[in-house]
Amino acid sequence: MKKLILSVLLFLLVASSTGCTILNDSQSSIENDDKLIIDQTSTKNTSDVLIQALETNDAELFKSVFSEQTLKLQPDIDEGIKYIFNIFEGDNLEIVYENQSSESFSDLQAKCVWSICVIKTTEKCYSLTWTEWVQQETDPSAQGVYSLIFEECEEDQRGAGGGDLLAGIYYPGCETESDILNTFFGAMHNKDREELETIFSNEFLEDPEAVKNMDIFIERYTPSYSNLLAAWEVNDTICIQLRRFDAFICLHFDNKQTDKISSIRVFDSTTEDEESISRYDFNQDEMGIYFPD
Repeated sequence: MKKLILSVLLFLLVASSTGCTILNDSQSSIENDDKLIIDQTSTKNTSDVLIQALETNDAELFKSVFSEQTLKLQPDIDEGIKYIFNIFEGDNLEIVYENQSSESFSDLQAKCVWSICVIKTTEKCYSLTWTEWVQQETDPSAQGVYSLIFEECEEDQRGAGGGDLLAGIYYPGCETESDILNTFFGAMHNKDREELETIFSNEFLEDPEAVKNMDIFIERYTPSYSNLLAAWEVNDTICIQLRRFDAFICLHFDNKQTDKISSIRVFDSTTEDEESISRYDFNQDEMGIYFPD
């Protein structure tokens, strides 16, 4: 878990210096000369709602901050909220640290923020980090919290905010999917083939055609964090929507090595959408990489 948090925070720190966001940076108009700006007020209401929900043990109130898109893509979000409420202990909740960065896109009429809130109770300290679209005119269903991480921490916990790359709430039940997604994006962004191979099954890596297609895939669809619009899990498959390539990239888990990927299928997002992708039967695909027709 700590390794995951470090990777997410590292990404956000890189984003702070490069103007990188979950949207395509080549199509964004960024405030403040291509630098993320510190904004202490834009998601203040969100932190108030989350804290009130924790204090009153109100799961529905906690859930209310998430976007329609996230609630649709991650139907198991109730399990994530249950996990958070189960590990939360203590009374007299106090905020000991808050920070957030934001980025605006004039052409999309959109604004995204990455927030962190460290809270202290009579028993423990916890960090709340989340990614949120506070404005989203292109896709209004995406407005709201995209992803959130809640975990125990030290009182002096500081740093950047932001949730996971996977939509919804990070909790032990989605650990494998989250780790695969983080490894996939890191390896593809750096074109690190050796690292990328760690997420694939033995059968995949032993097949010459699959290995050959991997080289084509890396060159054709090198996704960076800045191109991610959404990522979710459905039917043992991680579905990723990329903006720059007009593509959905779907990573299907192997039925034997259940923590490894056995196939990749790429869909054209100009002809497919989230619902059609989620309905696709990936179990019919044999091991390998499938490109759009």
